[in-house]
Amino acid sequence: MHKIISASIIYMLLPIFFCHAQSNWESLNMIKTLDVKAKLIATDKLGNLYTVNDQEIIKFDANGQMLQKNSIKSLGNIFSIDVSNPLKILAFFRDYNKVIFLDNMLATTPNGIDLSSIAFDQATLVCTSHDNGIWLYNILNFEIVRMDPSLKITHQSGNIAQLTGNAIKPMAMFETNNRVYLCDTIQGVLIFDVFGTYIKTIPIKSIRDLQVENNTLYFIDETGFGSFDLDLIRQTEIALPEKNIQQIRLQKNRVFMRLTDRVVIYGY
Repeated sequence: MHKIISASIIYMLLPIFFCHAQSNWESLNMIKTLDVKAKLIATDKLGNLYTVNDQEIIKFDANGQMLQKNSIKSLGNIFSIDVSNPLKILAFFRDYNKVIFLDNMLATTPNGIDLSSIAFDQATLVCTSHDNGIWLYNILNFEIVRMDPSLKITHQSGNIAQLTGNAIKPMAMFETNNRVYLCDTIQGVLIFDVFGTYIKTIPIKSIRDLQVENNTLYFIDETGFGSFDLDLIRQTEIALPEKNIQQIRLQKNRVFMRLTDRVVIYGY
């Protein structure tokens, strides 16, 4: 019985590892190069680009025109931002265990969260959830926890290492399309529903960056840039016109690429 189950699992995973059709985005056209050194980038559903470098956030439109800028100097460096709601941008300052929110003009709003004050001293990841909630990853219990706007816990995954039977070391988390994605450097991409129930793991190892658009994972790993179709269970390698890409975001008809010393914008 165990041999039959193992064979079935291997058969299901074959397309993941062996269907690597080469795709080439040669039709991309350069829009603009931004002489901005950024440690991370993000894009919202309106097509705007955000660059983050230490305490500074800069907002650009889809063509690279700067719109707003804000420097937040009292909380250390910004670890991550979530712009899935462009009217309520979440910025996480992990060293100080604090979350602040900014409006669409990058102005700080008064409803920040001191995670230590609500007994989450060990939160290493935070992201936006639906209905103005938030998700956090609690490294102490190896679980994701959802809180509503009043900071009441609504859902918890339980110990993910026990659920999956594997050690985890997540480096990013976000919610989109009624799913929560936990990007893990060891196991791959762990997927949960919006109630925190574990669904499955996509075993793409050594991921450095991840985005989900139209039920497709776009990722950077140790071999380069690729996509994974969640419906067809098919992985595709994608050739790009730039090298040494640190991060990529696709939004509408733009491809934003963060390099070590600049950010480039391509259109298609």
